[in-house]
Amino acid sequence: MTLPESLQESLNHLGQSLGQSLGLGAGDLGGGTVAGQEYELQGRRLRVIRQLGEGGYSFVYLVRQLQPESAHGSAPLAAAAAAPGAGRLFALKRVLCGSEEQLREAEHEVRVMRRLQHPCLLTLEAASTQLQRTPDGGSRHVVLMLFPVYDGGNLFDFVQQMRAAHEAAERGQPAAGRQAARLGELAVLLRLFLQVCAALHAMHRQGLAHRDVKPQNVLLRASQHREQHQEHQVPQQPRASGGRAAAGQFDPMPPLPLAAPDEDQSLQRQEQPPDGQAGLCADGEQGWAAESWQRDSDAAGRGVAAAAAAAYTAAAAPAGGAAEPDGQQRQQQQQQQQQKEAWWAERLHSWQMEHEVVLMDFGSTRPALVEVRNRAEAMAAQEDAERQCTAPYRAPELWDVASSCTLDERVDVWSLGCLLYFCLCGESPFERVAGEAGGSLMLAVVNGRLSWPAEAAALPESVRALVGRCLDTDPSTRPHVSEVVAAADRVLGSLKL
Repeated sequence: MTLPESLQESLNHLGQSLGQSLGLGAGDLGGGTVAGQEYELQGRRLRVIRQLGEGGYSFVYLVRQLQPESAHGSAPLAAAAAAPGAGRLFALKRVLCGSEEQLREAEHEVRVMRRLQHPCLLTLEAASTQLQRTPDGGSRHVVLMLFPVYDGGNLFDFVQQMRAAHEAAERGQPAAGRQAARLGELAVLLRLFLQVCAALHAMHRQGLAHRDVKPQNVLLRASQHREQHQEHQVPQQPRASGGRAAAGQFDPMPPLPLAAPDEDQSLQRQEQPPDGQAGLCADGEQGWAAESWQRDSDAAGRGVAAAAAAAYTAAAAPAGGAAEPDGQQRQQQQQQQQQKEAWWAERLHSWQMEHEVVLMDFGSTRPALVEVRNRAEAMAAQEDAERQCTAPYRAPELWDVASSCTLDERVDVWSLGCLLYFCLCGESPFERVAGEAGGSLMLAVVNGRLSWPAEAAALPESVRALVGRCLDTDPSTRPHVSEVVAAADRVLGSLKL
């Protein structure tokens, strides 16, 4: 089967991203698979077209389904990249687990993905764990995961390609044309960024933090409904309530026509979950200790994630054991919830105007609330972050975990600030600072001092202020993702395109 050269390149990037997302070590366990080899996965026959990438003990293949899906098949057809008459194309990730720890890591990712359902989170089409014989007569577990194909590659490559095209196009272009092009590119990048925010908002409401948000973990493809967007597109007007907000101001409520979500209450503010909904760790203790993740990530994660999600949604409720809402209050709450859902749906539709984005790699996912009660738990949390969270995008509180603290979902908001900076400047902020000063990355992150390149002077002050607010080194004053969405969407609406 021959694929167009541009699609080949995009799929190579996809394979590299997926292959690196579960790199569990070095070495080779004989994972090579030849083209034409077939796999059975939950009633599907899949034939390998070619290998896309690998990382550690994980391999990613472009596969074609050879028979129709069962009646419970999932997502819509992937972008038509196959020859006429061929079956659907998928990315198949095959993880070779040589130890119990590697098996737990892989199955943890599967469990998380089965819980999460959102247009901006990578869909797990199917998964299974199989026992495989090895050439030496032993056996090992193999975890198979099937994903849709996102042929636009990852955000890292997209930004680099956009910057290269921008530099080439600017040569000989008049100043007015250059400024208009910059604003158009900024609008594209903000729409991509807002979709990542939407993905994290969905995770945080489930009581989960991703903990490894970076450009390589964001996949994209051309909008599957581009014609509909063009037909229904309405020129955007600046969306401000009572005038444009001053630079650096962050109103958690976006403008009309619909009220924005108000789930910006901190999980940390809800000191105790609602009665009867306290999270239980594996050993039966209430709350969450960092060491519990190491003991039993499955049991503890389920209990605490459920409690955190309950706390997240209950944070707006009156304190002090207020009475149950009456019928009228319940109706008002339902109407408010419907407004929030309508706001998200309407905005997401507009953000997907050119591209659809999904966040991937959920092996790093942890409960949003992690209570650290002593030095041993602090070291366990810090070591876990070192293994799972990419250093240039890791929040400062994960670099040096205090002996008594609560880590919350705003570790992801820090990563969002780094991600937005990368989109604007083509590099992560603290790699730039460390490189300029010749110092350590850790010190650059903990100090939180931003350095902008000369080209950033052309950016609206509001977008630079947004980056700065996300990169607040104090997690207690760092905004929540819904506040980031409100501010970024307001910046997007204010651009004079």
